[in-house]
Amino acid sequence: MSLKLKFAVLTTIIVVFLSFNVSAAITVIDNMDDASAWTGGTLETENIKEGTGAVRIDSAELLQFNRVFDEPMDLSMYEEDGVVSLWIYFEDVSVFADRDNSLEFTSSGVCDVEESGFTLDNWLFENGWNHLLIGMDEFVSYDADWSRINYIRFYKFTEGANTMIIDDIKIGTAADFGVGKVPVKDGATLFESFDSPDGFEPPNVEASANIEGTGAISTTSDELLSISKTYAEPVDMSRIAENGYAYIWVYIEDPSLLADGGAIEITSGGVYDVEETSWDLDDAFEFKVGWNELLLDVSQADLNECDFSRVNFIRVFMFTGGTNTMMLDKMYLGVGEDFGIRTEPPPETQAPEADTAADETDAEAEGTETAEGDSNLIMYIIIGVAVAAVVIIIIAAAVKSKKKA
Repeated sequence: MSLKLKFAVLTTIIVVFLSFNVSAAITVIDNMDDASAWTGGTLETENIKEGTGAVRIDSAELLQFNRVFDEPMDLSMYEEDGVVSLWIYFEDVSVFADRDNSLEFTSSGVCDVEESGFTLDNWLFENGWNHLLIGMDEFVSYDADWSRINYIRFYKFTEGANTMIIDDIKIGTAADFGVGKVPVKDGATLFESFDSPDGFEPPNVEASANIEGTGAISTTSDELLSISKTYAEPVDMSRIAENGYAYIWVYIEDPSLLADGGAIEITSGGVYDVEETSWDLDDAFEFKVGWNELLLDVSQADLNECDFSRVNFIRVFMFTGGTNTMMLDKMYLGVGEDFGIRTEPPPETQAPEADTAADETDAEAEGTETAEGDSNLIMYIIIGVAVAAVVIIIIAAAVKSKKKA
């Protein structure tokens, strides 16, 4: 085999291998820091949500701008379960017109051709910044080829002076954006937002991949992934001592590298392993690439010695067999009801009172049915025995006849 042929075969193998191991993660479609590519929009540098800029339009009739991408984007990995995330600002929602309004993705380079569109309904917005998380199943049209998206348009009709600003357009999966399956109710307490490095070891804040607030705490290692925090002022979470749950999001860059060992720990001792409630991560959870949603039952903890009236330390650690990254974000504490878990049985219902005579009649009928059932059972047994006997006699006769022959 020639050297060129060997190289071609090796290249093909590598490409095939990578194609099977590629996984969807958050993709920035446009951070909107540069408005020059957007027709109809201008650069906004003060009222922004991310980076150094956003794209703005002012109008009393039609708020609209669009972009043609010179290089089409392959977003096909999100086609089944993708979620589009963006920030959209309106100055005055009271003057919205009652007309069609849309966010459009196309693969044709123009609007309304090979288009997947989402309706920007008036009720979705309030004055100021609004964060939209749009699932693929929420699009009202779905004709774009997501392997070559090359055009985006926003438009919103208004019947008075208004302003629209768009910032930070991304696409990922629901879990990537912290949209989980566990319903977090108002009663749950946001114990830790992981937005500030204060008290954390290591004090690394990641602001580009967080799922809540403004940041997530991050660590990278080729041996031990560990994030901990000591609280100067203990937190009273005694309400979760009974029927309690801890809810947290954990990001793992490469779960295949995780080794045995690891736990999530909450303590009242100021350090790990002292007055500790902990959950082992060896077998209880199967981590996937990206953000993972964990709901931890206090009553099912592997160790439960924390005094929840004075929580002052948390730690999450896992061992890894190669360079890996772990991030933490969005930790809530609460009871079952705070996470959609019913802890009390439904109220008992009492059947309506029955007529005594009817009860007696029902009892007699039940007795009759029981007697008839018993009689039927006996009859079936007798028939079965008789059939079995006949079969045995026939077989014996056949064997006898064969011997005579």
